[in-house]
Amino acid sequence: MLFAACVLGVLNKQGVPKFNLDYLRQVIPDEHFQNLGYLGVVIFLGGVNFVVYSPLVLFAFLTVSDVVVKTPSIKLPAMIMTYFRKGVNERANYLSLRADLEIYIGVYLIVGWFLGWSTIISIFFYWQYIRLKYMLNYNTQLGFQKIGSSIDGYVSSPNTPAILKTVWGKVKWFCNYMVKTEQPGQGGASPSMCTIF
Repeated sequence: MLFAACVLGVLNKQGVPKFNLDYLRQVIPDEHFQNLGYLGVVIFLGGVNFVVYSPLVLFAFLTVSDVVVKTPSIKLPAMIMTYFRKGVNERANYLSLRADLEIYIGVYLIVGWFLGWSTIISIFFYWQYIRLKYMLNYNTQLGFQKIGSSIDGYVSSPNTPAILKTVWGKVKWFCNYMVKTEQPGQGGASPSMCTIF
């Protein structure tokens, strides 16, 4: 059902698929299309935990809210319409929450590996998807910056042990390294404006 919703969202927003580069350039930044990628990764993970579906459910709520509020022929009770209007009015906040949930799920998978709830390959595939999404999606970039700033605040405390400061510094370096993009005409690793934290 979520797959059909994602496909219908792409078709509704981008039109009938065309097999050319212009259509591909148009569809890749579309959040409905990115949700297809997320759904594929979640299915690969096994999808046994419903928490991993929460970003998709939240985005589905926003999409339905848009349709219900913008279609005057849809008549629903006032109490239900209040929730849909809130979805439209606070869309930016909900999209930010969705990006945060995707990041937290990635952390959950890492912690779950130590507890036997996930595998190293599922962690790898999930974080590769998040890495790609970070490069395409502004809300994901903001989510990482917000989480990075929060952790920086805790780590910069004088009471924080030096080992935690060192570990956090290495995690930040690694995350920034993972999203470096090579500038055209330059070989090797080049500095990038794309940084996670």
